[in-house]
Amino acid sequence: MNPASGSCVACGARFLGGVLACPRSAAGVPRDAPVRRWAPGLCHPPLVGRIAVLKRLMGLAEDVRRGLGRAVWLMGEAGMGKTRIKDAFVERLASDGFEVWEGSGLALPGAPAGIFRELLDATRALSPPAGTGRVSSA
Repeated sequence: MNPASGSCVACGARFLGGVLACPRSAAGVPRDAPVRRWAPGLCHPPLVGRIAVLKRLMGLAEDVRRGLGRAVWLMGEAGMGKTRIKDAFVERLASDGFEVWEGSGLALPGAPAGIFRELLDATRALSPPAGTGRVSSA
């Protein structure tokens, strides 16, 4: 997203009425929503210098497909490309049939894992796959 123009740098879509019209993001979700559900991506800006990282992340996704739990935490200096690699990763996951949810927040003293609660709360209404159970509390 280009902050100066308010448009997607890949496809040129703009924020319309507070909602991002870019086809790679969750349709109809306000841009300040704490949790967004991703849809398969349609616009793809170039991924420069991050192919090895994306391959490693996709390897973790294959572990998940085989039933192994995985978590990813991207850390680094501002401007180094964390958001870009995250966007490429979730776009690939969504296009590969994964159910992808994204959340964001600040790690504040006393509530460092608040984003996980938001994600869990957002998924409570989902039906679990056939033959699986549901976590009732976390």
